[in-house]
Amino acid sequence: MKLLMRISLACFLCFGIGNTAFSAAPAWSVNVNDYSNSMTVTGAINIDFQESRDVNDVIGAFVNGTCRGIAQPMYVPQLDRYIVFLLVYGDIANQQIEFKVYDASTDDTRVIDKTMLFKVNGITGSASDPYIWSNPTLSSNADIVTFDFGLAVSSTAIIDDTIFVEVPYLTDLSGLVANFATSPNAYVRVDDSLQASGTSANDFTSIIAYDVESADETNNKRYFIKVIIADASPTGL
Repeated sequence: MKLLMRISLACFLCFGIGNTAFSAAPAWSVNVNDYSNSMTVTGAINIDFQESRDVNDVIGAFVNGTCRGIAQPMYVPQLDRYIVFLLVYGDIANQQIEFKVYDASTDDTRVIDKTMLFKVNGITGSASDPYIWSNPTLSSNADIVTFDFGLAVSSTAIIDDTIFVEVPYLTDLSGLVANFATSPNAYVRVDDSLQASGTSANDFTSIIAYDVESADETNNKRYFIKVIIADASPTGL
């Protein structure tokens, strides 16, 4: 199949071959011989705002209530992440695919709100940029909504992609710890280093960039942090 040759890490696609069934509940299965075409979805499972690291979790793809594909997370050492390589089978383009996820830790099955359309030989997601199946649905917003350094005297203005923070005179900018709030569960990085509000220190002696990625990993936004030192207080007449 030409499709398989186009997929990185194709060795992980063994779950999509032959009559497929898992010993773990639920007993979803698909007979691939019933279909002439397939598409690939490479993704990750997120349950209750925690990404799955359980190889016993299961994602199932369904069209009109019929199972069209199943797969489980597999550990990818290069990414230190558990990735799902799912083959979805079908014959008719643009049929709506619905997804369910089985959470092995709670023995619970959940419906994924997001759907997609079946594309013959389609490829969605990759190991490095996975499609996210989530329940509850993750936010697609990538915004910083508040930003400060917790100083008694300071002010902040967020204008488009630039955040201006004024701090008191003689403040040492070389190791300030920022407090910030973002869109729900968004990721924040500085030079690829994951940031935690109230914990991560950075050198703000020059403008630095905060990269924000939405919780569902579909959107990114870069903010430039410009710190301004206030003038010395007047000494009087």
